[in-house]
Amino acid sequence: MLGKPPDVVIEMVSNRAGQEADRKLHTYAHMRVPYYVIFDPQEQLGAGVLRLYELRGLVYIEMAEKWLAEVGIGLTLWKGVYENKIDLWLRWCDREGNLILTGGERAEREYQRAEQEYQRAEQEYQRAQQERQRVERLAEKLRTLGIDPDSIK
Repeated sequence: MLGKPPDVVIEMVSNRAGQEADRKLHTYAHMRVPYYVIFDPQEQLGAGVLRLYELRGLVYIEMAEKWLAEVGIGLTLWKGVYENKIDLWLRWCDREGNLILTGGERAEREYQRAEQEYQRAEQEYQRAQQERQRVERLAEKLRTLGIDPDSIK
């Protein structure tokens, strides 16, 4: 094998033909891939939805936690909407289990933040306009009383 192997391999089970839990497990151990993950959302292999393995020596040991220390990232299961489909998804997460946002989610969050800032600025503009109108009305009232508002300090 040439070059560095990947840090993480994630196998998504769609049928039993892939041999994710045996042949591929041994192949990736031989390649010295530090982490091997099996995501089996329909539990076709009958051993759980998510299994993580860490390479120790020349064999994989199943991990109890979902944190991949060598790469500084974790995996978690998340039920929600992605690309207009509600399903159970495998997602990256931080040490505390908080989801790492997708590019689309980050863009949506930034859009919402910008929209809120725009609304705040618009409200401030409206408040300033109302204050300017109030000052103009008061100045006009002073003029009708014979007082030049520009001469008042």
